[in-house]
Amino acid sequence: MRAAGGADSSRPVDLDLVTARLLDISADGSTPPRARQRLVKNHGLAAEGKQPLSPERSETAEEPNTQYAQRSRMWETEHCARLVELCGRPLYHISLLEKVSANPDEYHRMLRPWLENPNSKDPLNWTTVFERQIGRWRPFLAWQKERRGVYNPAAEYSAFLERYRRECLLNGGTSRLDKLEADPLSVWGHFDYMENCRRREQFRRPKLGGDGGFPAHVERMKQCLAEHGFTRRFRLDEDLSRQDKLATWIEYLYYEYC
Repeated sequence: MRAAGGADSSRPVDLDLVTARLLDISADGSTPPRARQRLVKNHGLAAEGKQPLSPERSETAEEPNTQYAQRSRMWETEHCARLVELCGRPLYHISLLEKVSANPDEYHRMLRPWLENPNSKDPLNWTTVFERQIGRWRPFLAWQKERRGVYNPAAEYSAFLERYRRECLLNGGTSRLDKLEADPLSVWGHFDYMENCRRREQFRRPKLGGDGGFPAHVERMKQCLAEHGFTRRFRLDEDLSRQDKLATWIEYLYYEYC
């Protein structure tokens, strides 16, 4: 897997921009970031709070820009598809990817909330936007289940394995895939590491936890968002299958703000 050994400190989020984007339900996708991600050598693990990245995928200056851009479009397409599959909301419609990759400067304002280096003129600055989005969305979904008492580590690990298998197949990582098929627990350490990182992040943000079950979670959320001037009415549902998309986006807003 392409690896990141540790997360850098979070960059402040533009709350007004995030709120506007999250509530723009008619637009083709938008979600805010919280933390940036950086590659670190010698770890087959994901950055804190992030999903495992593509097996054996490199990001070096040795690869020609055109080839790297082509590979990045493939992976961004994959990450976007998985984000939509998980009911996430891509920053922009995938049909724009060719134009964005060809002329990222033209789309800089749109991309800015999710750029690793918003002020950089790097022409490849666009290459991990959807990757970063899904890297925040997956931990949010896990936390959302925990707040309702329905989080199942075995089911989460099963989903992790399916994702790992798919990325191995896409990247031609046959040796890793063979190892996984021989021993499905061979990548448990990766999964466990990410789970620990996710929980450490939540521990540092006490408003995301707390006792009192689901009713207390709803009250903490209302109070926190009100402190940020968010007064729009919403209704969370303890049964996630019944919760509407707007409520989920507002819950995500709370996850990132508080």
